[in-house]
Amino acid sequence: MSFRPLGHLLVLLVLLATTSSAAAAAAKSTVIFDAGRVALTGLTPSGSVAWYSVSREPQGYSTLVARRSGMEIADALGEATIELEGDVAPASVWIVVDLASGGLAVAAPRGTSFREIGFDAKSVAAGPAGKLDRLVHARPYLELFWARPRVGAWEMAAGEGAAGDDDGERDGWLRTALTSMEPLETSPPPPDELQAGDVLVMVDPRALEYHAVVFQR
Repeated sequence: MSFRPLGHLLVLLVLLATTSSAAAAAAKSTVIFDAGRVALTGLTPSGSVAWYSVSREPQGYSTLVARRSGMEIADALGEATIELEGDVAPASVWIVVDLASGGLAVAAPRGTSFREIGFDAKSVAAGPAGKLDRLVHARPYLELFWARPRVGAWEMAAGEGAAGDDDGERDGWLRTALTSMEPLETSPPPPDELQAGDVLVMVDPRALEYHAVVFQR
C-alpha cells in the first residue's frame, strides 16, 4: 500500500480526558507524524498503549478506507513508536489511549479532511439484558473502537444490513452490539457493557466525521 509523503514533521494533539486526577499528570501525550512512523511521547513509562487510525487513501480511480490498529509498550521515558509500511496518510485520524492512565489523545495530520463532531449520548442504548451494550446510529457504515483502561481494546467495522448490524436489515439504522467487537491483539474478549472511563470512538469514513470520548454514565 502506498501513501502520499508529508515531507516534514507534524505535531498535533488534543488531550481530551483522563480517568483520574493522577492520570492527568502523566497523560500529556504528544503524537508526532514523520513520514513512515508515528512517535508517541508523554505516556505512562513502561505502560501499555492502544492506538487506532482510520484513513481515506487514493487507489487509482477509487478511494480506499484503511483501518490500522495495534498495541505498544512505552519505554522507561514514556515513549513509543508506531512503524508503518508507508507514509502517514494525510486524510486520517489517529486515536491513542494510554491504558495505564486512561488518557485519551486524538491527532490528525495538518489539513486533514476529517472533522470532529459531538457525541450523541442517545447513540448508546441498552440491549435485551438491560445493559449498556448497544450503539445505534443513523449511518450506513462505521468504524468503531472501544478501550478500557487497565483491561484492553476492541474494534469493529459495521455496515447497515451487513456485518456488525444486529438486525441485518437496511432500515436506515445501524445497531451494533459492543460484545461482538474483536479484541485488539492480546486484549481479552469485550466486557458485557460500557462503564464510566471507557474510551468510545466512532469514525464515519464516508462522511469524514468522527467522535472520540471518555464515556460517563
